[in-house]
Amino acid sequence: AIGLALDADSPITAAQVMRRLYFQLGLQGKTTEARDVLDEAIDLLEAQPEPGPVLSELYACRSEAEMFAGRSQESLSWASRALELPRSSEITLMALHLRGNARCELGDYGGVDDLREALRLSQESDTALHIVTSYSYLVERVGLLEGPAPALEMNRAATELCERRGLEHQSMWSRTERMWLLFDAGRWDEIVETAEQLRTWSMEHGEMQVATVADTFLARVLRYRGDTDRAVSLITRVIPAAEEIADLQVLSPALFVGALVAESLGDDVEAAVQLRAYHDITVEGPSEYREIHLPEAVRAALRLGDRDLAGTLLDGLEVHEPRMTRALDAARAALAESDGRFDEAADRYGTVAQHWGAWAMPFEHAHALAGLARCRRAQGRGDDAETALAEADRLFTDLGVPTDTI
Repeated sequence: AIGLALDADSPITAAQVMRRLYFQLGLQGKTTEARDVLDEAIDLLEAQPEPGPVLSELYACRSEAEMFAGRSQESLSWASRALELPRSSEITLMALHLRGNARCELGDYGGVDDLREALRLSQESDTALHIVTSYSYLVERVGLLEGPAPALEMNRAATELCERRGLEHQSMWSRTERMWLLFDAGRWDEIVETAEQLRTWSMEHGEMQVATVADTFLARVLRYRGDTDRAVSLITRVIPAAEEIADLQVLSPALFVGALVAESLGDDVEAAVQLRAYHDITVEGPSEYREIHLPEAVRAALRLGDRDLAGTLLDGLEVHEPRMTRALDAARAALAESDGRFDEAADRYGTVAQHWGAWAMPFEHAHALAGLARCRRAQGRGDDAETALAEADRLFTDLGVPTDTI
């Protein structure tokens, strides 16, 4: 179709087809090929005297590509350029989503206003696809700013809308996007059930990103629950797929979970390699890709005996959202304990435990209480330690986590 359009001297039609090809290649995880096609389309239209609103759509797509690559400033720039050109209502929504997301990633929470405005416009249109997309962007920010419970409620509303309107593809993506919230909320049995459903659907429809994200979270749960064999079988196919997809929100957790699984096998060398790779790819992009796993990553580095890496994981972080502030505080508590600064660590763990409890995030709540118990023992306060440890054990047990796997 592209060839026919170019032969007919119809560059706008050719660019529209290239945009479709870009989208399909991206769904198949062929990120480099998709980006090349998109750049070709942009070059083609920028050379035209009157490119029309199609160029705005391509700019929005370029903003989306930069977002997936973790380049927030570039994503913001392209979204802003899209909003400066004549455009359709659909591209207005897309650009508002992308600009709002980029602003939030850069610490400007006026971006939430962009996301709420996009949701308002979507609801006014009563177009289900637009509403669900707007929810998708807003859910992530609500999860970081307010906690997993309200974000899961918004995600549920989006999923139910998809099912009422017959949007199967969007329903599956909505289920995929809730995985990190289910992990935070401690609803791990739902992760196991949902991951199996998503993988089956993904294999039938060629949606490799869906399967890769689902398997990443399932491997993470299985690793902590001590099911190492299944975790290994999953992660060995997850990492190559994530590397081809090259989307930071897919690749960074895959490498992180790869480190956890390697550690559970006793392969400390491979675990360190994966953990350093995870650190390296999150240095240049939005720090939230590192912050969201920070306490787990720091604890893993310390278990591997790599205090330098544990400290490096905290370097250069400028946290903004409450979820990330708690993660940084928890990581600092672990470092203080590792350094033998038990008074400081106990104070930090105590505060973090209260915060995670209020946030309703049982896995990190349990770790904070367990850390507090260890520090209390080091301080000679055995009675206080036993109280904290008993609550930690209860939380771990509810999650199905044997304490010897953490």
